[in-house]
Amino acid sequence: MKKMLLLIAMILLGITFVGSTVVFSQLKYWQKPSFKVKLKIGGYRKGEVASSLRRELRSLGDVVIADENPDYELNVFGMEMELRGDRSPRGVILSIVILRPFNKESCLRSLERLGKLSPDQVKIFRNYTDYLYFFYGDHWLSTCGPEELKGTCQRIVAKFDSQEFEPLRESHQKMIDQYGH
Repeated sequence: MKKMLLLIAMILLGITFVGSTVVFSQLKYWQKPSFKVKLKIGGYRKGEVASSLRRELRSLGDVVIADENPDYELNVFGMEMELRGDRSPRGVILSIVILRPFNKESCLRSLERLGKLSPDQVKIFRNYTDYLYFFYGDHWLSTCGPEELKGTCQRIVAKFDSQEFEPLRESHQKMIDQYGH
């Protein structure tokens, strides 16, 4: 009888622990999304471009500029545009590339949980994939006059936001609306 009571108590304690673990892990799931972005700026007027992009990204409210473990990498390289024979700058060309770093450890944990990789396969994957991989997001060129650089940076961030962040925000909001959290 004592063994039966002890077994029931352990089962109830286990259910309580598992239940609380599920609830607490779901709390993270319902948090408002936040995006970490690494900026890599180079070329013509890079200081002005970097300052404008930082200001615009921060104004979104849910974006953090981060060098470590970013969710996205925004690469912008500026070039001076001049007419043939005329040495005065006539405009600016910006090359914009969006990359998403591949999170090797997160992928491995998911595959391990699903039982898709053996311990030996996990070890091989960890040992032979020390490179930082990226998913290519987008690449486009933008041109403007030298005095229009700030407005162009605003449009770059607006496009980045609408392509990358807004769909995730909408998906998150639908989930909250559907489940009432």
